[in-house]
Amino acid sequence: MIDPSGPPSRRPGNDLILFALLGLACIGILLFGLRPQGGLGSMVPPAGELARQTTFFESMSGTRLIAVEVAGQPETALAWLHDVDQALAALGLQRQQQQADHPASLANRIHDQLPSLIPVNHWPAIAEDLRPESLAQRLHQLGLWMRRPGNEFAAQAALRDLLGLADIPRRAIETLADPLSAEEHQRQGPWLLHRGGEHALGIWQVPFAPSDSRRSAQLIDRLQQLSIDAEAQGLSPRVIGAYRHFVDNDRAVIRDMFLTIPLSLALIIILLWWFFRSWLVIAALHLPAIAALIAGLAALTLWHRGQVPLMALAFAPAIIGIAVDYGIHAAQAARQGQHRRIRHTLFLGWLTTAAAFMALSASHFPLVRGLGILVAAGLGMALLSTYILLPRLIPAQAASRPSPWRGLRLPLRRLQRHPRLVWALLLGLSLLALPGILRLEFTAELEQLDASSPATKQDLKEFTQRWGRLGGSDFVVIEAPSWSAARQQLKTLAADLPIAQALLILKPDAATKELRHRAWDAFWQRHASTWEEHLATAAAAAGMRSQAFAASRLRYQPETSDSPIDGEIWHDSAIHILLTNYVQPPERHQPKGSSETWRITIPLSLPDQPALNAAIANFESDKEQRYIASRRRMASELVHSLSQDLLALFIAMGLIMTTVICVALRSLRQGGAVAAVPLVAVAWAFGLMGHLGLSLSPMHLLVIGFACGIGIDDGVFYRQRQYRHHHLPPMLLTTLTSCAALAALTAGTHPAIRDVALALLLTIAACLIACVLIIPRILPDGPQQR
Repeated sequence: MIDPSGPPSRRPGNDLILFALLGLACIGILLFGLRPQGGLGSMVPPAGELARQTTFFESMSGTRLIAVEVAGQPETALAWLHDVDQALAALGLQRQQQQADHPASLANRIHDQLPSLIPVNHWPAIAEDLRPESLAQRLHQLGLWMRRPGNEFAAQAALRDLLGLADIPRRAIETLADPLSAEEHQRQGPWLLHRGGEHALGIWQVPFAPSDSRRSAQLIDRLQQLSIDAEAQGLSPRVIGAYRHFVDNDRAVIRDMFLTIPLSLALIIILLWWFFRSWLVIAALHLPAIAALIAGLAALTLWHRGQVPLMALAFAPAIIGIAVDYGIHAAQAARQGQHRRIRHTLFLGWLTTAAAFMALSASHFPLVRGLGILVAAGLGMALLSTYILLPRLIPAQAASRPSPWRGLRLPLRRLQRHPRLVWALLLGLSLLALPGILRLEFTAELEQLDASSPATKQDLKEFTQRWGRLGGSDFVVIEAPSWSAARQQLKTLAADLPIAQALLILKPDAATKELRHRAWDAFWQRHASTWEEHLATAAAAAGMRSQAFAASRLRYQPETSDSPIDGEIWHDSAIHILLTNYVQPPERHQPKGSSETWRITIPLSLPDQPALNAAIANFESDKEQRYIASRRRMASELVHSLSQDLLALFIAMGLIMTTVICVALRSLRQGGAVAAVPLVAVAWAFGLMGHLGLSLSPMHLLVIGFACGIGIDDGVFYRQRQYRHHHLPPMLLTTLTSCAALAALTAGTHPAIRDVALALLLTIAACLIACVLIIPRILPDGPQQR
């Protein structure tokens, strides 16, 4: 029956002009303001323990390394690595494995800086070495050792450092040695050769973080071009590092987004053609979905001031299937000349969904806040476009085509006449699905959410087996406003961590160097006479001349120079590069303008979670200046924090949603019936996930938010008793179109997006089943009550 008000006017009005201007503004915001941000740092709260852990791993030098391994003829491989070095230097990268200090140069530097490198607490043990019997035994062993061929260079070093004081800093240097430059690997200039010579390795320091999506992509693309050239020369190159994994994940998100949106639209168009058989109607009802996508992304861009988490963009296609729902219901009503009747119901559905999702804007996590804004703003634009555009574009028809699902109405009506059978179905579905909740397990490993390609993961596995890890995963981190303050924290760890002791020896501050120089002078002033006598006695007993140790006698005496002692010991040397891997001044890890903070990073070897927990208990006595940075800890902290955040928000969402629907309908019974639909649907969906063996991540908890909006919409339409037979076909169609959009996402490559889309698909299907079974039981057919 045609609505007596007649067909709506198609002349453009002020509302249409305003809608067009709003759409153009949204497009402009997207074109000029959207700057997607990858990496975990864009998704976590800006403050707190999780932010500190994330910032550390994104800024630490071990993360800002990229390695290039090449297999082939050593000469060709080394020449190709030289070409790679020149190409990467143009991008601002520097070789991490520099030419090692020549042994003679290193020995001279240590010999010259001995007063600054001998800790004060070592002098009692050195005094014991000055006794005649100790000197005699040392000279006897030295004589035997010097007679062996090939020891001429080392013998000269021993003659000028008889007591072996240089061994103290030398052992400290060996403690800090890069694990990738172990003895079984040979150093060839700036490169490393694996034993056997079949693999060569170069490591570069990158000046930007892996989360810098644009520059990371440029770096990986350049290396891929160079790898093609290497393969043409018969070489097999591999790129290893966090940058390759970040680029793989970012491209997986973008690839899934651009591949699934057309697939979603294609599936939806097929379903809509089957139902409406009109290209005009299909094109018209897609306008709300397109407007929702543009407006949602524009609102997201404004909310994040352009810095939009890339993962939030990956969920944008899901809004298409939800936004098409408004168009389907409105198109069906417009063809029947009843578009005015459905306006109130559409607004009520949007109000409850928007209220539920706006609760997410109170989250501490930018990603969650963004999804709330995306859905609420996007569906608001979908509602507005449905009001303004569809009545103008879809004409009323005196006799519309029969619904393809008209045959379902009679079975459903007969089913509702047997309440015991309905309750049995509800109980049976619950008994089948709900036990699966007990099998659900939370995913605490970020690796399971990694979308890196199989080739990237395989290359990393083979590299680790051959060379070891490029960067560790567990660290003790000390942060202090000055190097002196950092050293005070470092001293408390020196007894447990050899690296801490080595850093204390090799990198003294000005006050420590002055103290060591005073201790040096005091020691040799006290032992000057006895040292000469004991040396002469021991040399005679060993059959040596004491004049042979003139260099040692010249070195072992009080300092006479008045030059300042606050200079850098290891300036312009390979040891300086080695030390900066552990001690980072503020300019190496902080943006300009922030308060200066020195950072000390000490790697730990923690095999399991109990060992990590024990380390946290031992080392974190002062959480402001010292903490454990661990990828495992970061993952568990992320799961724990996000889960708590979402659970609290979803309780608020449920209360807000129920309150809004009850107030809008002015009926506790109707509001309770509508609110029960998503609650039951989520329980069924999570149970099915458990039966399917899917792991539950915090991202899956977002399914509850989408389900609340979808289930509420179904309940709002189906509660109208006198219009249930009108609303059932569009409800079935909206469920299928939403499932089609999500089914396309399940074909993606990113595991997080794929698994969440599957969970959403299960939830949407459960919402429809719960709606057609629960609503008529609580609100049976009969006269409509206000």
